Amino acid sequence: MKSPNKHIIFRILSLIIFVFLLTGLNMVLAQDTKVVRDLNLWTGAEVEKSVFDHWMVSFKQEVRLKKNATEFSSTFSQLGVDYEISRNFSLAGKYRFILNSKSDKELNKQSRYTVDLNYKGRLQHISIYYRIRYQKEVENMRLLSIDEPCDRFIRNKISIRYTDLKRIKPYLSAEIFQLHEAGEFLNNDKFRVVSGIKISPKSFGTFNVSYGVEHEINEILPYTYFICKINYKYEF
Repeated sequence: MKSPNKHIIFRILSLIIFVFLLTGLNMVLAQDTKVVRDLNLWTGAEVEKSVFDHWMVSFKQEVRLKKNATEFSSTFSQLGVDYEISRNFSLAGKYRFILNSKSDKELNKQSRYTVDLNYKGRLQHISIYYRIRYQKEVENMRLLSIDEPCDRFIRNKISIRYTDLKRIKPYLSAEIFQLHEAGEFLNNDKFRVVSGIKISPKSFGTFNVSYGVEHEINEILPYTYFICKINYKYEF
């Protein structure tokens, strides 16, 4: 009688071990699908126009590449309105329509709006910029729907720009993304640090060339993305 009982116990233990091993394998395979280190290239162009006293409108188009800048990641079109409250403060609102490349190569539509409060100050040789942004993003065009699943973020960004050079402005910025969910405290999601230069040739607009790092927070397997940015802006 003892031998059959031992045999049954052995089978049960073997089944439990098999289940744990299978679960662990599934977790490893799931982690392998997540890209934890990559080089992205972001390129875009923007036009900005003053329309009334203290008001400006803008349009921006950008394309982003992933997998060491060899594969299409996303593209977006963005409309924006800025209002200058005073010499130091301004408000901005932007709407962005996004096409994201999914793992099956299909394009996923997303839409986003942001509301910014900006501050600009100046010391002897540098300008200081601070921006707090509220961001809401959904998987389709239903931004105003209450029931639609969405991602909400509070984004705090501070930038320092050296201004003594006439047409070249080196800068450094740091930004933290905080996930905002109803009824919960803000949760740190990721941060981004960027260093670059803004070049303004006479009558040719402004070129922004930069390199940054974006790192995920509070994840068992966080990603780190290195970002090269080349953008052009023309104001009139």
